[in-house]
This record gives sequence, C-alpha cells and structure tokens, in this order.
Amino acid sequence: MNAITSARMKFISALLTFATALSAHALTPNVDLKDLAKYVSADQVQAQQMIDLINQDPTRYGVPVGITYSGLKAVGQSAISTISVQNQTPYGADLFLIYTSNKSVFLNKVAIDIYGNPQRTETLDLTKNPPTVQIDILNRQFTLRESKTGFLRYAPAAMGSLIHQQINDNASPYQSLSRPFRSAYLSRSKSELSRTKPDYYAGRPFLRIIDNEQNSYGGFTPFGLHYQISDELQRGFISNGCFRLRDNDLFELSNLVFFSKKQGVPLSVVNSTQDGNRHPYPIIKRWFNTPRVGLDKKGQAAFLEDEHGLYIFDRVDGLVADLLQAAGY
Repeated sequence: MNAITSARMKFISALLTFATALSAHALTPNVDLKDLAKYVSADQVQAQQMIDLINQDPTRYGVPVGITYSGLKAVGQSAISTISVQNQTPYGADLFLIYTSNKSVFLNKVAIDIYGNPQRTETLDLTKNPPTVQIDILNRQFTLRESKTGFLRYAPAAMGSLIHQQINDNASPYQSLSRPFRSAYLSRSKSELSRTKPDYYAGRPFLRIIDNEQNSYGGFTPFGLHYQISDELQRGFISNGCFRLRDNDLFELSNLVFFSKKQGVPLSVVNSTQDGNRHPYPIIKRWFNTPRVGLDKKGQAAFLEDEHGLYIFDRVDGLVADLLQAAGY
C-alpha cells in the first residue's frame, strides 16, 4: 500500500467516524471543540474526532493552506483559534471556524452533512464586521456573537473581587469590583499590544474598555481584558476589577481589536444573563477575594494597596452566587 492510498483510507475512516459521532451524539453547542475534548466527558471522543478530521485538511472548510487548528500563542499568528458546532441535526450541522490570516480575522460558517462533507461555506471578515462581546459577571463568562451568521460562543473569565457596598458596614450586600457597561468597546488605539508593568501581565495584550456613556476623558476607563495572571485561569471573583482571560481567548480578541478596520470591538458588561453558566471550564463556587481593609492617613477605613497601587486581597470562604444574587445580580 503506497503513502497516497494509506492517507486516503485514513481520511475515509475519519469521515465515517465523524458521521457516526454526528448521528449518535449531539455535541454541546457554542463551546470550542478543544474545551469539549478537555472538560466534557460525554463529548470528549466525538470532539477530538472532529478536531482530527478538520486538521487533516482544513482547506475543505474554507481555511487557507498552511493554517491549522492549533490555538493562538501570539497576536497576529496565522491559525484557527475557534471551532464550534451549532444547529446540529441527524443530517448534519453548522461548523463555525475563526482564523487569523494576513492581519485579518475571518469567520467561516460551514454547513456539513453527517459525513463531514461541506455543503456550502460562508466567509465573513471580522475585522470589517466586528462581532460583539458581552461579559456576564455572575456567571464568570463572556460571549462572542456575530449576528449575520448566527455565530455564538461562550468562554470563561475571571471577575473583580467582592466588596461590601459600604466599606464601613460588613452587613451591606456584596458587589463585584467589576462594573457593568451598557455601551462600550475594546479600543484599538487605547489598548496595549504588550503590557509589561506590573510584570505579572507577562507582555500579553491589555484590551482597554472605552465607555460610550462617559463624557469625561473620552470615555477612558481603568478597566480592561488581560492575561489570566496565574498558570491556569482562576474562574472566580479575584481581580482588581479587570477581566482575566485564557491566552487563546485573549489573543483571539486581540487580533480582532488590533486588526479592526473600525475603532475596535463592541462590548457590554452585565451583572447576569438568563443563559446561566454555559461553559464547562471549572468555576470557583465557594471562595472569593476581598480587598483588605485598614486605616488611611486620615484614620478612615480604606482598602489597603500594594506598591503598584493595587488592592491587597484576603481570601474569604462563602457561596459566591448566593451572595451576589442576594445583592440583585
């Protein structure tokens, strides 16, 4: 058996396996395949089979030659960063692929049959038609949504630590240091491609939030989306108010922001949505960070800060969702 015949047989076998997966089990929609393969036991085998099938020949799904589903490690890297499934039926599904190529970010919507054969492909340049980002504080996740194709993806995030609404009253309800934004955007001109100070940003991007409803300072805010800080994302209430993301998610959004043909990427932040937690990444339910309280120079109660002007935190045990829902989240 020559190499070409062997490769063809492997490809046919992958197609048959793919068809079996689609017809036998409905994969969790709106979640990246790599996350399904890692965190959802019922989806692991089928998700990995789909990943293998697509990586055998990504060009069949409208992706340029040489670009594979490898995840992003830097801004501008040519790679597929997201693949997810939607609208799955016994006869096929819609595959959505996001990939970066030549300083542009594209979204492919590929209708496939149960054998994985593309029936039609629609391609949209996301740098000209940016998707929208919505952050859900209570559920510690964000969505990336594109209305023309119907694309929707969930991803995990870490939120701002919890504080009492009144610093001098421990009986007052808790709230997060992350605040809602009804109309904002991740700014191409105000974001940082490689932030190094403080050093825990590790040279990753910092995506600045500009508030459309704030008249002063051109809507500039201290809030942004940035690196997860720790080796693994801690999906809880732990930060000074910014939103922490995993590397692939951060670099994907960074490509959308820095290559945007517009001012950036539209963003909103809400206390909660009716979606609930839709992502399988582990979520911290029983503890949170809170800023340490001490006395300032005037003898007034205040949050203590470190040498960078950031809050010093204490870890507190508690059922986080119950505390925030009691506060109206």
